[in-house]
This record gives sequence, structure tokens and C-alpha cells, in this order.
Amino acid sequence: MKTALILLTLLTTVRLLSAAPEPNSEAKSLMNDIARHAREIRELTFPRPSGYDPDLSDISDSTRYFNRDVEALSHIDPSLVESSIEFYGVKFNELIKNAKATIEKNKGATEKSSKDIIPADALINANMAIKTGQRGIESLSGQGDEAMKEAVEYLEIYRDFKKKAEAIDLRSITKRKEEFGIIEDKLVAPVTAYLERIAAVKLAQQAEEKRIRELEEKKKQQEYDTKLADAKNLGFDFIQEGLLSFVISVRDQLVSLRDAKRYLIHTSPSDDFTVLNVVDDYVIYSTQYNSVESFQVAIVKVKNRFYGEGAPMVASRLKFREVQRFQNVLKSQKEILVFEEIR
Repeated sequence: MKTALILLTLLTTVRLLSAAPEPNSEAKSLMNDIARHAREIRELTFPRPSGYDPDLSDISDSTRYFNRDVEALSHIDPSLVESSIEFYGVKFNELIKNAKATIEKNKGATEKSSKDIIPADALINANMAIKTGQRGIESLSGQGDEAMKEAVEYLEIYRDFKKKAEAIDLRSITKRKEEFGIIEDKLVAPVTAYLERIAAVKLAQQAEEKRIRELEEKKKQQEYDTKLADAKNLGFDFIQEGLLSFVISVRDQLVSLRDAKRYLIHTSPSDDFTVLNVVDDYVIYSTQYNSVESFQVAIVKVKNRFYGEGAPMVASRLKFREVQRFQNVLKSQKEILVFEEIR
């Protein structure tokens, strides 16, 4: 009796050790999903519909989800893939085996017939191209530029859909060549002609603008060459447009006091110098450069010319003479660049 009890205990222990482990909640959820997808994977029949194929789409989705979930289950516990737990009255491992066999059959049959099937994406894009093209043709029934601008927008969308369809499968276009032919004649041709006219006008405008710029640049260069020649005749080496620009260059030491005497300076309206004061033989001019900075210069007085306070500087040619100290109303000394007018 005691021996029989020992044998029974050993047999029970062996059964417990050999039993498959109980799947956790995550594994159970995956196994349920796998079983459901496995039942949804049916063997495809051929030929398939040439248009949108909902059955093929559903089976493809189920196949993708099935493969994804089987891989996920394998990462949790590979032994569960071979589990004999029943789902829908069929052992789990048999469901997986049958589903994989069906997947392989579908794959082989699909590859074999793929040459005769136009992909759904190509057909969808071709159909959208035709619908858009037809709307574009309808928009041309209106009058004026607004109708044409609307047609241009439709044309761009039409071409985008058509390009996508051609890239996937050119047959999606050739299959409906009559419809595409109408769109090419009634939308593409007139709108393209319109765009070409617009482009031609724009090119002509750009050419005219370029011609005017070149004439202006040539005129400026001629004026510069004339002024430079005049400066050289007067013994100068360089010319400077704008007194204020010259004063700033000297302040920033871009032009030394020694080299400053080599410049013939042409005043500019942008200088905005006005009379501040008259001191002996000099007229002190001032200009506000920015909100915190102003500049002052002195110019040798010209005989018989009236210098009213606040009067603008007379347009002239100037040469730099020297730096002098002048005393302001507060009796403080300030160094100012002194210029002389060349008449």
C-alpha cells in the first residue's frame, strides 16, 4: 500500500512538471488575438477584382496582425506558440499551423497573378485624377482670370494624382485613356497655354527690368568715371559720395587723416547737415545720425553767402583741410574736421 502511494505521488509530480506553463494575462490576450486573426485568414481565389478589393484588404490586414502578434508571443514565451489550448474548438498550435499554410498559399498565388492585377492604390489615384480633372473642366465654364486661376489649381492636383498613379502602375492610366484624353484636351491644353502666356509676359517684364537696371548701372558708372576723372584733374586720387559717410570712415579709422586729403567729397542730400553756428571764418554744421549720435563738421565760409541758423548745407564738392578745436556755448573744446568747398 505504501509503495502504491509513493508511485502515485511520483506520477502526479511528473504530470505537473510536464504540463505547459499557464500563460499570463498579456500572453492570453495575444493568443486570443492570434486565434481570431488566424480564423480571418482565408484562402484567396483568383482572378481577383480589378478595382478596390475589400476582401483582399481585410485578409492582408489580418495576415499582418497575425504575424505581428505571433512574433510578440514568441518573445514572451516561445513554448506558447506550440500550446494545445483550444480556441474556437481548435488547438492553438493547429490554428497557427493552418494560418501559416494559408498565408504561404496566398503569397504564392498573389505573386503569380500580380502581373495581371493593377494595385488598388494606382486605381484610386487614377480615379481621383479623373474626378479632379473633370472639376477643372467645369471650372473653365466661368469667365475671366478667376475661373482660369481656379482651373490652374485643379490642374496641379490632377497632375499630382496622375503622377502617383503612373508611378505605381502605368496601366491604371492606359486603362482609362479615353477619359484622360478628354481631360488633356479640355483642361490641360487650355490651362497650359494660359500659363505659357503668363510666363512669357513675366519673362518680358523681367527682361525690361534687367535692361533698365543695366542702363541705370551704366549711367551710375559713367557718372562715377566722370567724377573720378574730375577729381584726378584737381589732384585727388579718390572720390567719396556723401560727407557723412566720409566723416564716419575717418572716425572709424577706415580712412586716415593723411589719406583723407586725397579724397574729393561730393555732398549728398542724405547727409542732412544744417547750420549750427558761425565761428569766425568757419560755419559749423550738425546732423543727427541716430537717436543717440550726432556729428559736427566745419566748413570754411564762402564770401557773400548767407548762413542762417538751421539752413541746409549747400550741395558742393569738398576737400578735407585739417582738424581744429572749437568751443561750444558751454565753453568746452571739441575737435572737428574742417573742410573747404571747391568751386
